[in-house]
Amino acid sequence: TNDGRAGLCASAASCVAMVRAVLRQSRSPRPRTSNAGAVCCCVVLLFNVVVASSTPDASASPRDYHHHPAEKPTATDASSPYDSLERILRRIAPPTFSATSFDVVADFGAMGDNATDDLPAFRNAVAAANAVPGGATVEVPANRTYYLAGPLALLSNTRLRLGEQSTLRWAGPNDVGARWRSGGPDDAYPVLTKFEGTAVFNFSPLLRMYEASNVSVVGAGASSVLDGAGSKWFSKNSADADRLRAMGGNAPNATQPLYERVFGAAAELPPAFVEAFAAENVQVENLTIRESPFWTVHPVASRNVVVRGLTVETTSTKNSDGCDPEGSVDVLIEANTFTTGDDCVAIKAGRDADGRQLGRPTRNVVVRDNVCTSTANGFCVGSEVSGGVENVFFLDNVVSKAENAVYFKSNVDRGSWVRHVTLRNLTATNVEKNCVDFTNDYGGVTTGGFPTQFTDFDLREITCAMDATIDNPKAIKADGVDDDHPVADVTIQDLVFTYSSADDDDDDDD
Repeated sequence: TNDGRAGLCASAASCVAMVRAVLRQSRSPRPRTSNAGAVCCCVVLLFNVVVASSTPDASASPRDYHHHPAEKPTATDASSPYDSLERILRRIAPPTFSATSFDVVADFGAMGDNATDDLPAFRNAVAAANAVPGGATVEVPANRTYYLAGPLALLSNTRLRLGEQSTLRWAGPNDVGARWRSGGPDDAYPVLTKFEGTAVFNFSPLLRMYEASNVSVVGAGASSVLDGAGSKWFSKNSADADRLRAMGGNAPNATQPLYERVFGAAAELPPAFVEAFAAENVQVENLTIRESPFWTVHPVASRNVVVRGLTVETTSTKNSDGCDPEGSVDVLIEANTFTTGDDCVAIKAGRDADGRQLGRPTRNVVVRDNVCTSTANGFCVGSEVSGGVENVFFLDNVVSKAENAVYFKSNVDRGSWVRHVTLRNLTATNVEKNCVDFTNDYGGVTTGGFPTQFTDFDLREITCAMDATIDNPKAIKADGVDDDHPVADVTIQDLVFTYSSADDDDDDDD
């Protein structure tokens, strides 16, 4: 199907087009409708072969997610294979739209009374904006709360713009009239997404941008709110998560075909809140996002993504990371305030064999001028890094509370590499464990046979004040695997580490 649902034959979104392309190339006639079962078998077989055998292609677009999973770095000069910070920032820009706009209340009948289901009005408004050449804006009038009983998909060339004191409030899965488990194919069918780095058909993200180009959700500041009712969602079911991980090929398991990984209402894996999947030119800006069911902003296999000026408040739910770019290129995460129930920012790239087969790195990410308060960690890479992570910049950030201020984490199920990471000017307080932590033993996995290579880190100008109630804190902690996979080529300079013991109010141990 064209939106990534697990429909008839449980085929993946792009497989039908793939089959047709192969048939055209072989000059074979297109199968008739009566051969639908045979077509389904072709879809399944071709999907498995193509994912396993694809080679890197620098020309691949986000729509080629399953066909050309990897991209080559673009050299800036003869001495470096990596783009400079300046060049990355020149490329990253928010999308632009025509002057055409639609009012979701005046033009499409949304009530904004915090009770009536306004989802049909929003869907109709988005479809109208998508049909305008050059795109259009869906205006969400101020001083109202709009109740959405199910997921909302933003289409290409669409900007959703919230006014002041404007709130979109989503239903929980068990609310009366909610469309998450029933209500028709646009609501209840599982969609193609990723859960903790493994591809799966699951509940739709609350706000989804699938294979969309030039798409934006913006507000008028902190009073413009996206409320995901996260406390009404179930927490991650560990047995369901383990089952999916096994399907994705964590050791010693082999990967299972994507069409078999259908979860949704049959399991308890909560959805991401805002997800851009195989999208380009994406903007999420000047909003408050609260009560996320799971990861909050999740750009997957996307390019040119701006996440800026957000107030993220997700401490009411577990695993509610602030922003998790995964397999994405040219991402700017800037001037956000994160108060999260898990990592504030975590750079991802797929999990275990599933991620290694897709081989889609996360590259050219700039994380700057953010403030983080976390029940877990501040600024992270990992642990799902199986496609590789490189050329990441953490600049001028603040951690007001966290277990680890900076955390590079993987294990020997993941494989691949984390390399060329730059950090400048980090101020951290109330750190409970480590200021800077490298581990290749995250989760205690030691038998996978795929250690991650950590190389080329340049970390400078770090001030870190530890929580005085914590025993045995560390300024720098690094766990490699063996002589062939050390944490290597690391520069840490100008780090000030302060620890005030509970029984010593006079002197700091620096």
